[in-house]
Amino acid sequence: QLIDNEAATIKPKETPGSEFDWTHYFHLETIFSWMDKQIAENDFVEALNLGSTYEGLPIRGLKISKQKGNTGIFVDAGIHAREWIAPAVATYLINQLIHSNGSIIFTNLRKLKTLNFFLLI
Repeated sequence: QLIDNEAATIKPKETPGSEFDWTHYFHLETIFSWMDKQIAENDFVEALNLGSTYEGLPIRGLKISKQKGNTGIFVDAGIHAREWIAPAVATYLINQLIHSNGSIIFTNLRKLKTLNFFLLI
């Protein structure tokens, strides 16, 4: 019963990135669509395309940087098949780095001007 209930929280592959949230499970296609949306809407967010997997799937990520030459922080999420929490945490972190304004996180992330973040999904 519990597993069946959890399956209902999985969104279809065709779910657009604009419907992305942290209360459902999403396919990689939707996560990439959401990442593309962040790139398009924020001039300090860049795409990272690091090649492809053995199976031919793209290895993608985001660079969040407000100043070149800063110290970099690298986050690798979703490196293993069937991982679900690592990509969710990484996308949450991306969202906080880009959109947070007024929370404790934002106060501590003012250092964003002195750090570059590289997040691989």
